[in-house]
Amino acid sequence: MTGLRCARLALPLTLLLAGCDSSLATVERRYAKRSVALDPPALWTVSVPEAPGSTVEVCADRFVRESFSLPLPWRDGEPCQLVDKPVRNGDRFAARCRIGPRLYGVAGEVSGDATRDFTVAASFKSLDTKEPTWRQVRRYRMAGECPKGWRIGTTRSAAGRGDALQDG
Repeated sequence: MTGLRCARLALPLTLLLAGCDSSLATVERRYAKRSVALDPPALWTVSVPEAPGSTVEVCADRFVRESFSLPLPWRDGEPCQLVDKPVRNGDRFAARCRIGPRLYGVAGEVSGDATRDFTVAASFKSLDTKEPTWRQVRRYRMAGECPKGWRIGTTRSAAGRGDALQDG
């Protein structure tokens, strides 16, 4: 008798849960539409001034744009993970991050108009080895609306407009 009761409850419960999934998806779609309406993504170009032809286009919302101003290094395909909260003082920033067992210090400065055209210069130094310090400079420019069909995080090389897109 217990098995029969469970079987009778299983179908309505499954249908009820399926309805929840369906309404959750609807809520998520509505939230995404409102979010895009309040903060529409924009097409940005990212270039390395010392390396002509290195320009990349990226479809960025506010969260992606905020990440532009705090670059963190990668080493052998592994990203540097923040150890603690970055310190910001006006246009300057400092942070500590770790790649595997190695600890790095990141310091830099943002110059220009952060809403349209700005440059980020950062230096990276190993804090626990005698590895040399390295520096990177990136220029970010808003280029207009994201192309139709692009999602937030989609990128492509600006030099080869026919290159395959990469979703981020």
